[in-house]
Amino acid sequence: MAPPTRYIENDEEVAELLRSLEDSGSEYEPSSSESASSGDEVSEVRPEHQVADSSNHGEYLSHNMSARLILIQQSLVLQKVTRSNSGLYSCVASNTQGETHSNEFLLRVKYAPTCKHDRVVIVGASRAESLDIPCHVDADPPARSFRWKFNNSGETLDVGSERFSSNGTFSVLRYTPVADLDYGTLSCWAENNIAVQSVPCLFQVVAAGKPYPVRNCTVGNETASSVVVWCLPGSDGGLPQIFLLEIYVGGSSSPRVNFTATDSPYFYLTDLEAEIPIRLIVYSVNSKGRSSPVVLDDFTLKDPQKRTGENTEVGTPPLLGVAGGAAVTFLLVIVIFVAKVRMSSRSESTIAAKKPPPPHISIKVAGKESDEKDPDIIPAKFGESFTPAV
Repeated sequence: MAPPTRYIENDEEVAELLRSLEDSGSEYEPSSSESASSGDEVSEVRPEHQVADSSNHGEYLSHNMSARLILIQQSLVLQKVTRSNSGLYSCVASNTQGETHSNEFLLRVKYAPTCKHDRVVIVGASRAESLDIPCHVDADPPARSFRWKFNNSGETLDVGSERFSSNGTFSVLRYTPVADLDYGTLSCWAENNIAVQSVPCLFQVVAAGKPYPVRNCTVGNETASSVVVWCLPGSDGGLPQIFLLEIYVGGSSSPRVNFTATDSPYFYLTDLEAEIPIRLIVYSVNSKGRSSPVVLDDFTLKDPQKRTGENTEVGTPPLLGVAGGAAVTFLLVIVIFVAKVRMSSRSESTIAAKKPPPPHISIKVAGKESDEKDPDIIPAKFGESFTPAV
């Protein structure tokens, strides 16, 4: 059985709801099988009442004057109700023994139609191209009628009802621009039993086609398994565009994988295979189709292990050889310098040891007595002391 429903008008009523919920809920009563022994304390249990919004994950509501939510004893009062107040409500009675819920009560708030999209929708069309333009609205009760208008820089025209269809929640207009004056703004209004839609849904019809291809593409920041690709965008053809990159590996005719960029043609590609030719193709895409492809030159990522092997076969790296040679040269210079110092020191010592001190000979003339004692001494002619030259 469906829960009871009550309709509340917006902004005009003070909705006093759920006043009788406690009557539909269960009340606590002792079981007929429950008994009390002598000496037991028996007390009266009075339940406390709360209101739960079942449609909002069973959250309990509390008294909130600023939100115009008033709890009075066992009743809930909602003031200035809006669409957000719609939902299922129930009353909860609880005490120390547990809690119980009343039957659910459905609150359905009526409101005038509003557009589901709060922005201008861009519709691109070529000349003589027929388009189906849908206008979706939210309304309770559902919309009973729709109307469309067209406006350009020169005039505003009503669109005949034979050019669109409606079913209560949306309307579809069949539109075909055939001249420059057919490009402009379409407006859509809905009406239900509450009111006419105050703000229409807007659609901007623009001359459009496929986007232009990207340009000046660059591949850089290569590693063993990744690269970065960036390009400059071309004209969008009058419509929002995205960018698509396809990866072809090893000469395959079908793409291995593709990537999409929404803001700009910038792609960071990872987990690529080394030593296998890779081809990249970039497209611009809008609702009218793809641009012509931009094919980047094939490239191959190098395997770092093979690079290491090649270096090992060649021998010592040049920088290491230069450093080693400089060190050896420096050591040789030090050894030669020390050797020269030692040789010079030894030479001076030898010369000093072998060179005799200059002789100093003194001859005295003392008379005959002296001559007899040392007959080998030749008497001096002049009776003077002298030092012979060496």
